[in-house]
Amino acid sequence: MSPVPILVRALLISLSAVTIGNAVCIPARVLVEDTAVAATAPWTIAHFLRANAGESGTLLSQADQCARQLDSAPLLSIDGSDADAQQLYHVSGGLIFPDGRVALTSSGTHSVMLFGADGRHVRSFGRKGEGPQEFRTLAGLWRVSDSLILVADPSKSRVSFLTNDLRFAERAQLATGSHVRWPAVVGVAGGSVLAINGQAFEAGQLGVGVVRPPFEFIRFERNGTLVDTVLTMPGREFFIPAPERSASTQAIPFGRSVLYAIGRNALITLDTDVATLRFLDLTRGDTREVVLPLTRSDVTRGDIERYKAQRHTTATSPSQKRLARELDNIPFPRRFPVADRMLVGQDGSVWIREFRVSDVGVATWLIFSPDRGEICTMHLPAALELLDATRDRVLVLSADSDGLESIFLHRYDSGAGQGDALETARRLSAIRIADRRPRMR
Repeated sequence: MSPVPILVRALLISLSAVTIGNAVCIPARVLVEDTAVAATAPWTIAHFLRANAGESGTLLSQADQCARQLDSAPLLSIDGSDADAQQLYHVSGGLIFPDGRVALTSSGTHSVMLFGADGRHVRSFGRKGEGPQEFRTLAGLWRVSDSLILVADPSKSRVSFLTNDLRFAERAQLATGSHVRWPAVVGVAGGSVLAINGQAFEAGQLGVGVVRPPFEFIRFERNGTLVDTVLTMPGREFFIPAPERSASTQAIPFGRSVLYAIGRNALITLDTDVATLRFLDLTRGDTREVVLPLTRSDVTRGDIERYKAQRHTTATSPSQKRLARELDNIPFPRRFPVADRMLVGQDGSVWIREFRVSDVGVATWLIFSPDRGEICTMHLPAALELLDATRDRVLVLSADSDGLESIFLHRYDSGAGQGDALETARRLSAIRIADRRPRMR
């Protein structure tokens, strides 16, 4: 096919069945839509495509007609300085319950916390240790069903199932061996636990320079039995300065990577180099692709120097200082990734944050909703970390200059104009900065 000179292009490629890992992937059909878009359109994505395997794709709407606005006043706030929230330390996951309660995981205190709709601490589960109700490390928080949630202990390769009121239900040891070393759980789908197979590489095995070892997504039964490999794809770029120093590999700043999440019985991935969303159905084995017309901006010398200066300034430990010194030897990429965050909401929508060099100012999130056939935008303060989202609420994490963390639950609506939504995000960003106070932990 010869190149088509269009402003916005959405492609789905129709190919014969191909095998990825142990899953048969059947890409959907091609649709190239030639549509004139006003040069003043403010959003990077102007169109999107919803596609189903075996069906023609359909151009549905324009992103600049759907801007979602965050309410400035939170429905709930949890301040880490409050007596009831002393365990709010290194929050690594969050869930919104339909009744307004919020669950959080704290990797700093090795516990899961439950807060009521009024923001008051209800109870906590877990502590540091090796017992059945203890964790060596704690990462992530996922909904299994209406009554169960899942948390992972990566260093022990095990998962724990809890009830919605944080009562212990069961624990499973994930099968490991010569092929599977350190499975890092990424979510739950169809009763199965999905993880990335962490691999150890001997000195010199990957070579020297820029390398990109694969991400291997593997599936376990609920009892921890290994089922199969569902997908293998290029992972995150690294830089290895010398064979004997491969243990000190440094992720290339702004380099290529893969964002991933689990939603609606599908493994969803986004290659930050080509801006293609891929939905791998874990039951049928078919793949749907949505190619987003995002652009990668150029990396300037100023961007590199600012990044180096920041790393040198913030390096405190010997390992951080060693890595900061290594920056002069790293070949920086010529272009930024298209995105740096991805999350799947409870309604199945995919939230993607356009790449930002820093967490100062306002960030643009793109919200792709396959079920409703629309793509929207939301502006959030760049310093906020998105933990969970429903069809009308978002749970976010904020940290002040001293590292003191706070949690906010906000409602949002889709009836705002673009200017209103952006102004609200800027105002919230200013409020977050103004509310920061020097505090001692």
